[in-house]
Amino acid sequence: MTRLILVLVMLVAAGAANRATGEPVLTFDGPRVQGGLLIGQAPPGARLHVDGRPTRVTDDGRFLVGLGRDAESAVTVTATLPDGSTATETLAIERRAFPVQRIDGLPPRQVTPSKADLVRIVGDRERITAARRRDTGTTDFVDGLIWPVVGPVTGVFGSQRILNGQPRSPHRG
Repeated sequence: MTRLILVLVMLVAAGAANRATGEPVLTFDGPRVQGGLLIGQAPPGARLHVDGRPTRVTDDGRFLVGLGRDAESAVTVTATLPDGSTATETLAIERRAFPVQRIDGLPPRQVTPSKADLVRIVGDRERITAARRRDTGTTDFVDGLIWPVVGPVTGVFGSQRILNGQPRSPHRG
């Protein structure tokens, strides 16, 4: 118990020292653009919110901020520090032009799916939504990200296809 109190006192002192010296309490690494992924660092024990939504933080204070394809021009990150004080950073987000791919001459079924194809598509979307809702607490991102497979890149996050003149939803990852 005494050791825990000592650690908390040290964290509070470190936070106060950072604020007193002007050093940032929150730091970010990565492109601040639509579709970007930032790896952040906060003091250990901090609780974070990104645009008001709770964000998981590792024991050593690392966290991720994913910027959507249509992210607004700014994102606000608020940390509640172990001493109860707060630190807020507003990050300016740059707009980004995403590629548009026009593909003409496709068979109609590839542009307007059949009822059977739509049933499969709806099932796929439900499974994707369920997978995105999972919050496992893994910290794999700490070790860096790698390409999952070697081969041609057929789709890029944020890009959009126009099939036989009909715009389709952008690639959302």
